[in-house]
Amino acid sequence: VRDAMSLIYWIAFPRMIHDGSPSAIVDTLLHYGATGVAPRGGVGGRRDDAWGAEHTKACLDAGLAVHPWVFSYPHSVDAETALAERLVVDEGATGYIIDAEAPWNHDSDKPYWSGRAGEYGEKLRKALGNRPIWDAPWSHIAWHPSFPILAFDEFVNEHCPQYYWTEHGISLDVCMARCSLQWARSWCVKPISPIGVTYGRSDLERL
Repeated sequence: VRDAMSLIYWIAFPRMIHDGSPSAIVDTLLHYGATGVAPRGGVGGRRDDAWGAEHTKACLDAGLAVHPWVFSYPHSVDAETALAERLVVDEGATGYIIDAEAPWNHDSDKPYWSGRAGEYGEKLRKALGNRPIWDAPWSHIAWHPSFPILAFDEFVNEHCPQYYWTEHGISLDVCMARCSLQWARSWCVKPISPIGVTYGRSDLERL
């Protein structure tokens, strides 16, 4: 589990930071007091080439933890596992984040995904060993009863729900109270480390 004082920045578009220069990204992160970074590693099993091994090395050399995130689909767990192994084992990233959102919800034309989530966990643990694995699911977990959160809870080290209060049209205080209550009632046993507004409208005065 991370130190409570850690500050990890989520980056979706590295090239927006000085055209993606590894050294400039490191300098920017350190300027804002970061202790780590969560860059987009890919979508499904497809690598995002905006963040490469050179970025991970530059961050690690500067003492920054690196936790790439991959937008996840139930049908691509094998490809995602291979990508996770490349990012973490081969390139040295600190840990791995599963950005599990709408594709993991159940609806009328697809099955429940608890079994697939459990399978994903087994594959990831075999590939990554005891390295940190987090997920980044829905903030209002009670509003997604078919989401297989308990299956993810079996193998992740912690949950990082996306507390995007600006996108939900509510205040930070309301978001924290409402979402934290829902997670407290979710039967999950792993620690909860919410993510602030990292995608969408900014609310920098509240961060």
